[in-house]
Amino acid sequence: MAIASVEDPVEQNLMWVNQGQLNLAQDFTYIAALRSLMRQDPEVIMIGEIRDADTARTAIQASITGHLVLSTFHANTTAAAFSRMIDLIGVNPIFSTAIRLLIAQRLVRRLDDTSKEAYEPDEATKQWIRTVLKDVPAHVEKPDLENIQLYRPVASEASPFGYSGRMILMEQLVVSENIQKFLRGDTTDVHAEIIEKQAREEGMVTLLENGVLAALRGETTIEEVNRVI
Repeated sequence: MAIASVEDPVEQNLMWVNQGQLNLAQDFTYIAALRSLMRQDPEVIMIGEIRDADTARTAIQASITGHLVLSTFHANTTAAAFSRMIDLIGVNPIFSTAIRLLIAQRLVRRLDDTSKEAYEPDEATKQWIRTVLKDVPAHVEKPDLENIQLYRPVASEASPFGYSGRMILMEQLVVSENIQKFLRGDTTDVHAEIIEKQAREEGMVTLLENGVLAALRGETTIEEVNRVI
């Protein structure tokens, strides 16, 4: 399987990778490079980041012609990514069929299992946790919210801060037929809040919910979740 990359600059030569260096003087830009790669009919295209309308349109064009396109896009939430993309390219019926999945992710520090300490939080924290988790989808196993236990880091020789490594928190929004309606222009409502509400009704678990559930499992702390999310 051949791998081709377009970089600016090429910082490290890699074996078995066909690396291309951008050359703006000769109009070899990211967009020109992406279009050139598409003509080679690749199975997977990975775009580092979608920053402008040209890149967005080219990525969408690639995705509807049989390619799997993976990319990153700056937005506060998965639903907000739709609003930002629409701001770039406008309401586009093709866009609704091109995108299949959005994932928002954050990294939090993982507690050291050998030194962490369990404790009972105060009543205000308990009530906040119950409020956050009150609308968790039915397919998610709910913890015992009557007897809430959290964990705190304890410094040790192996873990001076009480943490060991990091873990990922994810929010996954699957683009269903109902969500596609918002993107096709079937309705004038394309606000992120409306899209998120629909996704929640279809079972999406938010970043904050995933974070709180991880804290209740003893994988991280509630303070770490609030710091990152």
